[in-house]
Amino acid sequence: MSIKLLQILCTILIIIMASASATAGIPCSNVVPKVFPCSGYLIGGDSSPSEACCGGAQDLDAQAAASRPDRQAICGCLQAAAAVFPIDVEKAATLNDSCHLKNKIPIDLSVDCST
Repeated sequence: MSIKLLQILCTILIIIMASASATAGIPCSNVVPKVFPCSGYLIGGDSSPSEACCGGAQDLDAQAAASRPDRQAICGCLQAAAAVFPIDVEKAATLNDSCHLKNKIPIDLSVDCST
């Protein structure tokens, strides 16, 4: 296993453990695995999101629609990931349209997740 992949997996584990008890609604342990397939697009050099990425994003989109606490929890988990990983914010902004998401889940540190 490469060192970079091991670092990513350890960071994901830290995010999950740190935020699992801090949020109401959906725990980060359910959010992070759904967006992990997007890492090639959001962090790497992929020119478009994969089918697995969009599938996970669409699952989160449906969960975000279920309730405000779920939407806030998902937003917080994505912000925690964005704070740790070198996410391309321009690509992150296109994920909603590329994957046909209805709830426009942001992966952006400047977004207020309380709304």
